Formats: sequence, C-alpha cells, structure tokens
Amino acid sequence: MTLRSISFLICSAATACFGCSADAGDQASDLEQPAVNATQALTSITLSGKVTGANGAGLAGVTVTLAGSIVATRSTDTTGSYSFTGLAAGSYSLRATKNACGFLPDVVNLNNLSSSKTQNFVGSGAGCAQSPKALMLVDQRLYTQLKNELDQYRTVAGTRRGFAIDLRAISGLDDWGFQTVRNYVIQAKSQNAALEGVLYVGNVKLPSFYKPRPDTLQTRLMPVYLEDLDATFSRIQVPGSIDPACDGTNDAACAVGGPATVPAHDLDSITPGAGFATELWAAFMPVGVEGAANSYNDYANQLRPYLNKVNAYYAGQSVPNGRYYFVSNDIGERFDWTWDAFGNKAIDFYGKPGPNGETGDACILANGQNLCYVRWPTQNYATATDFINYFQSQPWVGENWQLGNVFIPQMNAALYSVVEVNTHAYEEWTLINSTEVKALTNAGLLIALDGCSVAGFAQPGSPSYVNTGHLPSSNVAVSYLYGSSKAVASMGSAFDRSHYGNHSLIYREMKVNHAYLGLAHRTRMAENYSRAGSSTLDLENQMQESLLGDPFMDLN
Repeated sequence: MTLRSISFLICSAATACFGCSADAGDQASDLEQPAVNATQALTSITLSGKVTGANGAGLAGVTVTLAGSIVATRSTDTTGSYSFTGLAAGSYSLRATKNACGFLPDVVNLNNLSSSKTQNFVGSGAGCAQSPKALMLVDQRLYTQLKNELDQYRTVAGTRRGFAIDLRAISGLDDWGFQTVRNYVIQAKSQNAALEGVLYVGNVKLPSFYKPRPDTLQTRLMPVYLEDLDATFSRIQVPGSIDPACDGTNDAACAVGGPATVPAHDLDSITPGAGFATELWAAFMPVGVEGAANSYNDYANQLRPYLNKVNAYYAGQSVPNGRYYFVSNDIGERFDWTWDAFGNKAIDFYGKPGPNGETGDACILANGQNLCYVRWPTQNYATATDFINYFQSQPWVGENWQLGNVFIPQMNAALYSVVEVNTHAYEEWTLINSTEVKALTNAGLLIALDGCSVAGFAQPGSPSYVNTGHLPSSNVAVSYLYGSSKAVASMGSAFDRSHYGNHSLIYREMKVNHAYLGLAHRTRMAENYSRAGSSTLDLENQMQESLLGDPFMDLN
C-alpha cells in the first residue's frame, strides 16, 4: 500500500467519524445515533508511516512492531511503507527494528490515541544500507561542474522510486574504451544481484555496430552492448573489404546497387548468452554540442537546464494531462497494449482519411487546412478489437499530410503523458526538425519516436565510427530533452527499423503494472529477444532501441 493510499484511508476514516454534510437534517440524524458514530471512531484508527534511510530512500524489510491492546508486526514494503488499520482507541507503542540498523525515534509511545496518526522512522547503520538498484556513472570532470544538480536528481529520483541509486563520479571515465566500460558494469552486476540498470551521464563511450539490418549499410552506436551482459560481441567483416552481401551479385539483399566497401566499425555480430535477454536496462544523457569545442563547460551548459527540468518534474511542477498523443499513418503492431494502458477515452490518435476519403497530398487544401490531421474517435469503441477492426476497414491515409503546423500548436497547448510520433525521422525528413523541437513548450513527459535513425548520434572524441554527423545537440530525440519542452525522457531507434520498437509494451508496463521507465524498457528488450527467436538472430529487433534521459520517471 502506498502512502497516497494510506492517506486516503485516513481521510475516509475521518469522514466516517465526523461526517461531511452541511445539511441541518443530516446533522440532526447524526446526533440521534451517537453510539454508531462512536463505534466507528473507536475502530477506525490507522497507524502508518514510512521507514527511510538517511538519504531519504525507503527501507524494505524493516519490522515495525505494534504493542498495546493488541500486538502485531508489519514488514515494510519496497517503498519503506507500513500500516496498521482498524485499531480501537487506546494507548500504543511503535518500534522499528532491523539487524545492524538503529532507528530514530527508537520507541514511540502513543497514549490515549483517538485518531489516526502517521509515524515515520529514519534508520542508520550498516544494516540499513540497501543494495542500490541503479547506478549513475559520470566522469569526475563533468560531475564537478554539475554536482548540485546531479546530487539533487539522485535524491529525488531515489525517493520517488523507493530504492537507492549509486552515483559514481569516476576519474577519466569518458576516456575509457567501450570494452572497459562494459567490464566495469559486468563487475558491478556480479557484486550486486539487485542491480536493475545503469544511467550513463555525459560522454561515456559506446561501440559502433555495422549493418543492424541486412539491407542497410549504416554504422551506429549500440546501446544493447551495455544491456546484454552475457552476450558475445565480435567483428567478422573486415573494414575496407567488399561486403559479401553487396558484392555486385547480391545487390537485392542490400539495396545499394553495386559492390559496397565495409566501413570502419567496432562490431557486427552478437551471440546471445544463456539468458537470451538483457540483464540490465541502459539509459543515456548524452552530450555533444554542434559548433562548440565540447569542453566540460560546454557539456555542463548542455545538461544543466535539462537536469533542472527533471528536478522540477520530481517536485511536482510538471503535471501531465494523463493522455496519449499519437500521430501516425498506421496503427502499429500492438495497439491493444496502448489501449490497455490508456483506455478508449485518453487516446488522441491523429491520421484519419478526409471526410470524402482524401489521403496523402489530397489532404492539404490550398488554404492550408489539413483534412487528415484529425483525431480518430476511439471513445466510440468499447474494446481495442472493435476500434482496430474499424481502423482497418478505412482507407490507408498515406503520406505527406503530416505537417508540423498542426503538431507544434498542439505540443505547446498541453503536456501529454506520452507523445508518439510515427513519421520518417531523419533530421532532413522528420515531422519537425531539432530546432523546432527545442522551441516546444509542453509536448509529453515521455517521447516515443518510431522513425528510422531518430536516436542515432555521434560522440565527441570517440574512436567508434558512425555514419551520422549529428551530435546530440542536433539530434531530434535528444532535442525534446535539451530544449524548452517539459519532456524528461525519449526513446527511439539508432538505426533504420522495420518495426515500432514495442513502445506500446512500455506504456502497458508503466500504466498497468506501475513499472518505472527503465524497468519497462528492459521488459521491452526481452520482448524483442523473444520475437527474434533462438534459432535465427534478428539483430534489428534486438539492438536498435535507445532510451534517453531520465529512466526513473513513471506514469502513475
């Protein structure tokens, strides 16, 4: 039970005891039945609270003992919360205990208690130190400039999640090769089985991977390298050689129209480990500023406004409208999962054929009116199946109607819980470019981008070759975070893709199962592995999904 739920029960008990009606007749009726109300008051007391460590994170597994007219114990949940309900009026004592852990206060005596009370405890000592469920890794040079913002973020995110976050400022981290980074994380996981994920802040290096799809020649960064810790990664194709799939005889397989020379790259093959899944989630707050020297001062100036925005979110200053915004010419792979998460009334799905069946270019009238950038009436359908059948019975809306002059005002008018954009996403083709993205004032807390290569970026000073020239400052996915919008996290593909990234699974995990974003992302990656199958490795399905920004956010 969460503290919010406990507060609700306390309020309900108070309502039952004292009544809420302002009607004189109701008041008279209350006076005529004092014995009933007195009994309710005597048996509606709740004693509840939270047990935390010195850093404010909840402590799970602490025994809280109640003594008095009854004796009972409770063990704190994963948020450190406990509750004793349905108590009679009287005198009680509360005490929190755990091996090698001391608490303040020690024993709390509550004499002649006649109403509900909240009592918190703060623990200290070796036994109170819980294994952190997440790491934050940052170079000491960047941490020195962002200490206040990063320390505050760690505290508020950990408090929200109810678990410890281990922030490690490491000397020279940004100079490490990707193998050293991975080995460090593997060791951290081996030392702490409770570890669920790692947030990489700054210019922490990733390897490049060649040809995530057999019909593309892209070389991009590979986040799953830091998620699947028991997989084997290798380089088979030699840079400078002719790609055997594109040698002039197999051009249909790679669609380049002739022999292709293998570019410089780090890896091009993955063999999953025994788990055939990802052991950790990985999230990134990348840095790199177009036209700048890319000093640590540049990096700090890039990240500071974003961290302040995230800290404001945790302070309750960015409250979304609870809705899902989706602009797309297709319904996606598992729209039923999105439906499970948001229901039929909180989905704003845009991309409908015009009133006379207009599609594509015909949607745009001479006066600028857009006949197809229109919301589908999801509220009229009881189930996802009903709506999907209706959607599929309509003409395909086509391309070229997705224009930013509709999207931008809507993103400035409201803060959505989730915004998903399913359009081409190269900087040159995207619905709105990075400069326009940075100027948005609301948008969504979580941004999902379905187009190709939307999360592909270069790293300053990295030896890893990538065939994208965009640093994070000009990357569309990152621009939602480092601009004026209220977005705190974004996700998308670093490569050309042929599926939707299972974003809908993330929504369902977050809304239905109340998972935080990082954990939902890990569940998504497990689904990607499952779709790939154990016999034929579908690299594109497994490797392309990037999680950027705050992984500790939720949609509760």
